[in-house]
Amino acid sequence: MRPSTNTRPIVAAACLLILVGMILAPVGAANVTVNSGMKNSDIQNLIDNAKSGDTIKFNGGDYQNVSIVINKKLNVVGTKNVVLNGTDSADSNGKTTFVFYFTSKSSGTVLSGFNINTYTDYAVILNNVNNVNIANNNINGGAKGSIYVASSSNINLTQNTIKNSDGNGVTIDSSKSVTLYKNLINHNHGDGVTVLNTQITNFTLNKISYNELNAITLKNSNNTLIHNNSINNNKGNGIDLYNTKTTNITGNNITYNILNGILFDGCTTFTYVSYNYFIHNLNGIYLDSISYGDIIVTNFIAKSYKSAFTPYEFDYTGTGIMVGDNFKDDDSKINIYYNSILGNEAYSIKSNVNYGYLTVGANFYGTNDKWACAVCPMIKTDMLYAKVVKGVNGVKLIFYQPSNANQQVTQVIDQSVNWIVSELNPDGTITQIKNKLGQITNGTSFFNFTRNNSKTYIVTAIINGVQYTYQWDPDNNTDQPNNGTGNSNGTKPGPGNSNSTGTGNNTNGTGGTVNNGTGGQSNSNGTGNGNSGSGTSNSNGTVTGSGEDITQVGFEGTSANNGGQQSAGDSSGGSESGVEVAIKNAITKTVTNPFNNLGIIALLGLIGIGYFKRDKFK
Repeated sequence: MRPSTNTRPIVAAACLLILVGMILAPVGAANVTVNSGMKNSDIQNLIDNAKSGDTIKFNGGDYQNVSIVINKKLNVVGTKNVVLNGTDSADSNGKTTFVFYFTSKSSGTVLSGFNINTYTDYAVILNNVNNVNIANNNINGGAKGSIYVASSSNINLTQNTIKNSDGNGVTIDSSKSVTLYKNLINHNHGDGVTVLNTQITNFTLNKISYNELNAITLKNSNNTLIHNNSINNNKGNGIDLYNTKTTNITGNNITYNILNGILFDGCTTFTYVSYNYFIHNLNGIYLDSISYGDIIVTNFIAKSYKSAFTPYEFDYTGTGIMVGDNFKDDDSKINIYYNSILGNEAYSIKSNVNYGYLTVGANFYGTNDKWACAVCPMIKTDMLYAKVVKGVNGVKLIFYQPSNANQQVTQVIDQSVNWIVSELNPDGTITQIKNKLGQITNGTSFFNFTRNNSKTYIVTAIINGVQYTYQWDPDNNTDQPNNGTGNSNGTKPGPGNSNSTGTGNNTNGTGGTVNNGTGGQSNSNGTGNGNSGSGTSNSNGTVTGSGEDITQVGFEGTSANNGGQQSAGDSSGGSESGVEVAIKNAITKTVTNPFNNLGIIALLGLIGIGYFKRDKFK
């Protein structure tokens, strides 16, 4: 007979471990429901009693007099048609009023899916908090602004509509790592966004428009990225830089702002401005800072307009790149090159007597005629030229730099070009057979067309009203590009009298165009020196003034901004999905407990030990 085995110690130990596991195991995140009939105090009690990681779900309906403090990590989610109405009732006590206030204990919180209408000081305040996502909300109003971020880090504002505040749409102060992605920020009575004393701010794919002051103001802030945003129709500057360092402004459409596309002010260090479209601003870029290592390269700057109804003197308006009275740079000098600067009402680039002569790199001024590039005499510049050359199956437009061994330049911003193919008839007349809008990409536009090898064709590329031609000859295919000053209506001479001669291309032309400029008179006599027929000259006489102004090429037709609209699209590849997935997970993910099965595992382990050592128990 086997001796009896005493298993009571094993069972007791297993039960103890199960009990301990149950005590130590945290409870999974809960869903807490809020209904529109609840008072604000009741909602606050639910939040105060919730556990960290819980989801606070607001059901549809209107909520009145909402003012909620978030004091722990929560997922605060509004279902469809949730409207929160704030009040300014606490203002008489001298306290800052709000709809949502995030304390330092609320790090990791998500706020999503609300329509917020408020007369409080702010709709949302984040104070000394980390890792908060504000996403997919419609925020309307705020006596001092809509969103205020102070002394916080890793804050994401994603796909919100922020409008109609009496202050700034968003104010970011003394914070670090703040991202604004795909927000609509408009019709605020201050700036769209103001960033103060902040490190690392990213603006991507936002639309910031119709604000009473600037779209974006950066002050005493470093390491800022402004990429692929639409910044238009603001009553101040598109972007205002004051005492900034390491600012990267790329791929934006900055258009139709009442003041400058970008204002450099205070002290600007290592600002990189590239691949932006500045169209129809007071000035494209206004340089009025102490500049250290700033670079302006491969931008499109057009249609800047003159105005006497701005804070600037009239002579300081209407220019592509304007150098203000306060501008200074160090020994490294500001770098300005490979920009397309054309069709501005006053100048392409203008300096002032305080600074003196400014030397810039090679830019495309919408013409191959150095006397028509609209650069003031205090600017020393090289030029990029355009020409049409023979390609494999047709022709192509390229840009090149004569001062650099005619090297082709590809760092030219994308812009539109109009292609025209005409057939040169035996009697000398010309018959147009094709007209097509093309695109310049990476400094080249290709144009292929069907040809009869026994005929002569004249292929014309038109940029900003200026023609660049190529004669496709069946015998020798001679490359005969024009000088890029033709078919431009209206030149703008400076003060003084001047005479110039227009030259026709490939036809016996009727001569240049006579232009009477403001502040002076000009007489131009064109002569045609073509090869055949009695045609009309393709080039106007260019006019140069003896005063400070330089003749600029006339602006005709639509601006080349198609490329700009394409550059600031509605998606950004992987970056979009990354942000949205992170927010979705933060809202819906249930907290799992790694200790839930601790007691069961311990019980199975002890049973196994007891089985193999059963003979030792008496």
